[in-house]
Amino acid sequence: MNSVIEGLKIAIKNIKLFYYEIPNLVYVEDELVNRNNYTTTYERSFISQLKSELDLIKNQYFENNKYTQVECPKEFCWGELRDEKIYASYIKLESININLAHNTIDNLPNKIYNVDFCIHESQSNHRRQSQLLVLEAKTTNHLTNSMFNNDLFRLNIFVEKYNFQNAVFLIVNTSIDTIKRYIQNYIYENLYLSKNNTSDIYIFIKENYNSELIIINLKEFLNNNKS
Repeated sequence: MNSVIEGLKIAIKNIKLFYYEIPNLVYVEDELVNRNNYTTTYERSFISQLKSELDLIKNQYFENNKYTQVECPKEFCWGELRDEKIYASYIKLESININLAHNTIDNLPNKIYNVDFCIHESQSNHRRQSQLLVLEAKTTNHLTNSMFNNDLFRLNIFVEKYNFQNAVFLIVNTSIDTIKRYIQNYIYENLYLSKNNTSDIYIFIKENYNSELIIINLKEFLNNNKS
């Protein structure tokens, strides 16, 4: 694995238990109470902490002219020429009521989506050497197959159309068996896969704070699960 992925692994390892188990507080009669003693992993809070941990060590893993950014806006489908494979997958995803970017099919070529996290030189520079990492995250305890498909679809677009060197799907609080089943379903549904760069897509799975970080490379998974 390359230095960016190695740095990301260290940053995730350094995230404290606090960010995995934040109390679910609600107001009851003007008091903050923890409803049913329930804790959760808030996605935005988790990603913000990931950025903080990575910023502490980034000089060891990538160049000083690359910047970490939370919620990075991207026009993620295509420009003047429609990519028919992306379009077919989008229609299929829409048919099962996945809202990819709060927009209509008519506006699809102009879709703007905020990526959860990225490392790059600038917003306008799409050269491969400037695009180090794009990352989507899901920290819910109830990750559905539809939610999974939604983000994996985007990541395949970003490595193919935006020249990102690495794309990571970071999943917390979901089992490895569930994720493997979701990947298989994605393949079975014939949803969009990058033509040239599935080797640059990694799925990071952290079932809970105490579990080991498991990494699946998408190309290796595809090669090992050919029908």
